[in-house]
Amino acid sequence: MSKELPQTIHSRAWVMQAWTSLAISLSAMTIGIIYLPVNGWI
Repeated sequence: MSKELPQTIHSRAWVMQAWTSLAISLSAMTIGIIYLPVNGWI
């Protein structure tokens, strides 16, 4: 017997929250790397 797996449908709110959190985290990481208290050669 073959069982059909249920399809997961994501809401627009969930998708927007996921993309927004990704953008915020990447921005925070970039700003953190830019302001690291190290010399440029590191």
